[in-house]
Amino acid sequence: PVYAFIANAFFTSPEKGAYSTVFAAASPEVREDSKYKGAYIVPPGKLGNVYAPCDDPELGKELYETTEKVLTDIGV
Repeated sequence: PVYAFIANAFFTSPEKGAYSTVFAAASPEVREDSKYKGAYIVPPGKLGNVYAPCDDPELGKELYETTEKVLTDIGV
């Protein structure tokens, strides 16, 4: 009973959680409307904002360089 209470209070059902993904993959509206091109879709199928640091080109460059270093260090 405690787990069910916590799960219902803090987690989304799989059906609701998959809605945006299914909407993005199957909706003719997404294919036809250019506002969805490269956009972040949040439930229930609306445009959302990306977390601000994700748009920082310097952080992207740092991530790329760090990934290359780690892979080189482990011999990949």
